[in-house]
Amino acid sequence: MISRAFIEQLRGGGRVRVGRELGTTGAELAGLEADIVLLETEARAELVFEAPELVMKAASWAFLTLYRGCQFLAYRELSEALVEEVLSLQCREKPSPAVCWSVDLAFRCLPDLIRLARGVAPGDPLVARLSGLAAAWPLSSVGVPGVGAVDVDPFIGHRSLAQLYVDRIVETGDAPRLADTRVLSLVRASLGDHPELAPRLGPALYREQELTA
Repeated sequence: MISRAFIEQLRGGGRVRVGRELGTTGAELAGLEADIVLLETEARAELVFEAPELVMKAASWAFLTLYRGCQFLAYRELSEALVEEVLSLQCREKPSPAVCWSVDLAFRCLPDLIRLARGVAPGDPLVARLSGLAAAWPLSSVGVPGVGAVDVDPFIGHRSLAQLYVDRIVETGDAPRLADTRVLSLVRASLGDHPELAPRLGPALYREQELTA
């Protein structure tokens, strides 16, 4: 069962504890809305510009999915079939700025979880499923290598989330994200006359900009 401690540990940026039991969705999420709201309020305060509204259903799905991923990493005896079944369940909310923001409250931890999973077993089905989530939610997966092409349409037009995305790209040096010319333009604009602030982006920052995204 997801506990308040799990969310508090995420807030603290430290190690999390998970149980082995896979309960039902409703039971595991009961009573956590207030904690999610608190986490969202703190995250909102760190943004430049105004964040979208919180979509609780999307945030709850993301926290449960992240928790499940942590369980599968911690308890390696859980079957591959169970990993495939549980982590293939998709968010029922259509991606939008609000949904991407709400999912990101939990999924901003996804890169760390993927790194740990790859360290344990690179070819494991858990890695494949987590990588699929990384591709589906690009706002949250900046810095994850090998994600491939991503669709930023659901959030790139939102001023606050676009800046958050740019900041993460600069911080992690995730040059493949610059393949989208809209993102490249935003990164260039953010850096202005100081491209030296993003040395890891390298030649990708200076490539000729295409006429279409």
